[in-house]
Amino acid sequence: MIRVVKSNRQPKSGVTLFELLLCIGLISLIAALAMPFYSSADGARDARDRRNAQTVCSMYSIVQAAGVTISGEGDPKVQIVEALRAGVTVESGPLRGRTFRVTNLRDDEVAAACKYLHLEEGQLIYDANSQDG
Repeated sequence: MIRVVKSNRQPKSGVTLFELLLCIGLISLIAALAMPFYSSADGARDARDRRNAQTVCSMYSIVQAAGVTISGEGDPKVQIVEALRAGVTVESGPLRGRTFRVTNLRDDEVAAACKYLHLEEGQLIYDANSQDG
């Protein structure tokens, strides 16, 4: 004969200490995996800005060698970068008709690249350590 014993105890609702610790552990693991992506974002932006400054410097040297001068009002570094962003076409000499352009340079990247550039006697110089605007 089988006896069925009914209990008056109701099931408990809530979480156990083990479940709580397991949840905290999983959240910590996910956060630890995500941290390197957030901390390297500033380094990636600096590297991008330095690369853009080097590209602008190289392109400006080519344009100067072709005999083109870039001038305008305001900050000369910004004028040079803006002109190269729009495209500079050589009008005479062996490179006549060639357009030199720094592509994919956004507005915020122009000022950021200028942090690493300075002018000395008409020459645009790249300085990886310079961050003075």
